[in-house]
Amino acid sequence: MCSFGGGKCPEPAWSSSPEGFCIYHAPQNAEDVRVARSVWEEAVARISQGPAEFTGWHFPQDPEGFAGRTFEGQAMFDRAIFAGDARFLHASFKGDVSFKNVILHGEARFRHAVFSGKAVFNHVSISRVSEFGGTTFEQEADFRNADFRNRASFDGAKFHDSCDFCSSSFRSHASFDATTFSAMANFDDVLFRNDCNFRRAAFNGMASFEKTRFYGPPCFDACVFTLGVNKIIGMDESVRELL
Repeated sequence: MCSFGGGKCPEPAWSSSPEGFCIYHAPQNAEDVRVARSVWEEAVARISQGPAEFTGWHFPQDPEGFAGRTFEGQAMFDRAIFAGDARFLHASFKGDVSFKNVILHGEARFRHAVFSGKAVFNHVSISRVSEFGGTTFEQEADFRNADFRNRASFDGAKFHDSCDFCSSSFRSHASFDATTFSAMANFDDVLFRNDCNFRRAAFNGMASFEKTRFYGPPCFDACVFTLGVNKIIGMDESVRELL
């Protein structure tokens, strides 16, 4: 049996894994093209069958990934590792999905994806560019403690329910141009190490910026605050003057 998680994985151990992992958890699955292809074939098959369990999987590089795919049920990616880009462009998630503690060595490509259930990206670490432009979040979006190590774009994204970026870190340019926040938007204790752009963003609910740190010039040009600027909580006065 696979030794991942203390032997809780039901898959058989793979002979090429010195740790005794199965073919899906072993980082060595990227060393052979045929093996890598079989991992992705199995992954794509599972998402069409209902709940998909990918906890701790090692996803080798793939030119297509999950782009354009539909996840019919819940999907669990907690502690998974993507060796290359995580491709979810135009993907559709019909159930809740969790990317908690996921490590992405490449880019996060979620442009125009649709999350119908709760989306959890808690403690996710993204080494390269993060693309969430045009993405739709129908329910809660949890990005607490996320580490965006390169440029991050949420341009045109739609948060129909609450979104929580509490204690996240944006190490490079962050952009929320024309993003719609329909409910509570939490940016408490967020670190913006570079410039950040909220130009034309629509805050239709309350927003909180308690202890938010801006090391670059924030832009709030042409923002819409449906409930009024007074519903923006905790923002430093020097930044509030820009609203």
